[in-house]
Amino acid sequence: MEHTSRLARDGLELRRLLNEFRFVYRIPIIFVSQNLRTDREQDLAIIKLFNIVDEQYVEAIRIATRRGLEGVLKEGRWVSVAPYGYRLVGKGVLEINEEEARVVKEIFERYANGEGMRSIVYDLNRRGVKPPKAKTWSQSSISNIIQRELYKGLFVWGKYKYFVDPITGRKKKVPQDNPVVVPVPHLKIVDEHIWEKANQRLREQRRTTKRVRKMHPLYQIVRCGHCGDFMGRDGNKLTCLNYRNKKTCDNPIRLDYQFLYKWLVGNLKQYILLNREKIEKIARNLKAKDKGYKEELTRMKAKLENLMELYAERPSPYLKEKIREYELKIEKLEELCKRQEAEFDFDKALRNLEKVLRLDATEANKILRMFVNEVVISEKHGIIDLRIKTTAPLSTVVGVKEMGCPGLEPGTCGLRVRRSAD
Repeated sequence: MEHTSRLARDGLELRRLLNEFRFVYRIPIIFVSQNLRTDREQDLAIIKLFNIVDEQYVEAIRIATRRGLEGVLKEGRWVSVAPYGYRLVGKGVLEINEEEARVVKEIFERYANGEGMRSIVYDLNRRGVKPPKAKTWSQSSISNIIQRELYKGLFVWGKYKYFVDPITGRKKKVPQDNPVVVPVPHLKIVDEHIWEKANQRLREQRRTTKRVRKMHPLYQIVRCGHCGDFMGRDGNKLTCLNYRNKKTCDNPIRLDYQFLYKWLVGNLKQYILLNREKIEKIARNLKAKDKGYKEELTRMKAKLENLMELYAERPSPYLKEKIREYELKIEKLEELCKRQEAEFDFDKALRNLEKVLRLDATEANKILRMFVNEVVISEKHGIIDLRIKTTAPLSTVVGVKEMGCPGLEPGTCGLRVRRSAD
């Protein structure tokens, strides 16, 4: 690696990577331009000192960038892509897009007067109104428009600071005390009292209805055969999310959840138990392959370490290319070893499949994903088609990539087809 700053500019991330490469992979990292190595104890303290300098450099750039952007905003110029309802007519100069502005006004008025977001989304998609970014309108796009201060004639920047939680790895936002606020009355689309009324209603709804994503065994496994989106649970039924939330799909199926769950587990058990001998034979072959992969991985790592030592003494483009070649081979072998290890849990997964109906939702979902890539549900002229698309281990072992249950009448499998809108 050329410089310590190329590895990480965050202290926690640097320590994580150093420990991972030293104790897990047992591969030294060589910083060519600084002549530092992670397998030399005396170099580790110097690497950490360089990291402090790198962190300060990044922070200085962030402060300078923020100061520059604040100056541009205070001049009344925009610093990003034009939001919905506007267009850029010069460097940072916004102008109201009348066609989109009418849609913005309509959204604010309808929502402020008590209409629900889902109803607004249905109507905009039905009329074919162009959305801000995606192909169709959604409730999140309506929510984003309602919260944007620009529509009431204010540039607001720096309202939140975003960072990645080092424990969970999730992106979080923290409200800031002194955001930049610049009045731009010539860009106002919505009257302030309408804006405030709509946002007040939005805040009240968020307080009273806390969104909780409930895990269930078939979570993100069942897909609509018409539009390809996931089918979500609605009480004891499964329905297409695009049909339910946006009305952009024509699949009206409402499937009995318990029927599908039991049908799926029953079909999997039947196919697997009928091919028990084949499973055991292929498992033995996989185990033999796994031993060969691990031996090859050990050899490759030893060769890479020798090349790195040689490169540290006599750097050359040829050695650099060879190191990269070996690194790629090692990555592929590690991936193969991981995949094989997962496949060797197959017998355990078979035992778990026997009791999957009694497990909690998260554990049941994990087990089903070892066998099932997705379940696709479609309907035509009142006839239901259910298809299981299996994952690589099952399709390899059983020799079946797709298991079907075509030609079912709605009444035979707990299905209800609705032609009318909700």
